[in-house]
Amino acid sequence: MKKNILIVGGTGFIGSKLVKRFVDRSHNVMILTRQKLESDYEKIYINKIDERDFFYDVVINLAGAPISNYWTKKNKKEIYDSRINTTKELVQFFKTSTRRPELFICASAIGYYGCDNNEYCEQSEISSTQAFSQKICQDVEKEADKIKDKCKVAKIRLGVVLGKGGGALKKMTPSFKMGLGGTIASGKQYMSWIHIDDVVNAIEFIAENNIDDAINLVAPNPVTNKEFSKILAKSLNRPCIFNIPLFAIKLLFGQMGCELLAKGQKVSPQRLIDSGFKFEYENIEQALKNIAQ
Repeated sequence: MKKNILIVGGTGFIGSKLVKRFVDRSHNVMILTRQKLESDYEKIYINKIDERDFFYDVVINLAGAPISNYWTKKNKKEIYDSRINTTKELVQFFKTSTRRPELFICASAIGYYGCDNNEYCEQSEISSTQAFSQKICQDVEKEADKIKDKCKVAKIRLGVVLGKGGGALKKMTPSFKMGLGGTIASGKQYMSWIHIDDVVNAIEFIAENNIDDAINLVAPNPVTNKEFSKILAKSLNRPCIFNIPLFAIKLLFGQMGCELLAKGQKVSPQRLIDSGFKFEYENIEQALKNIAQ
């Protein structure tokens, strides 16, 4: 069934592919963004929402400054504010509007669970690590939940997104192609990953079926960093002989490296599986082979 869909932050790696999917499916799509880009979809950009012309069945909030840069005090504030403030503004609009969406999909991340390498599903008790990445996710979800009495809220907890031209591989692949890739720190930290195609498929599935509450967007088979590094190197026909020790991670990447690179979570997509969602890429070998083509 055709839906009216608003995508907030629809110009990024995930958002741009999601826009194409929904447009190709003949949904009515608008993109709310402060940064208008040249594209085939210029006519569907807006820079504010107004109740006079507002009615969207689904609102998808993907807004947020890039998180995988060196964290200074200044950009930590930008990372946090860009997510929290946008979510607050949307929630406040919905509260005062008489024409609310049926479903509000708000991007979070598996950092919600903490950085202790334990196993998690949506019903698990979370870690008390109180990492910066965990605080962002928890605070975003708290803001999104403030509209639960008015419409359904789906909090999508994204894992490490893999795909061509963006996501985690954009920064990782060059060193591996030069034969300089290798494991990070102990290599035992889990990497809960997902192929970009399955991200788009899953969000479409959630929107079509009005699925709410917390939903982990990760593939069913997480791997350790050591396993991932070896398989990535093999997919590129390169060796995997180096190791970046923890002290080097701290020196090169600071707090970001310690939280997002040297630590991890083993996360299960239980809600998606129970809802009948079928992954295109369940195994890392399969996913990286597709991306390398």
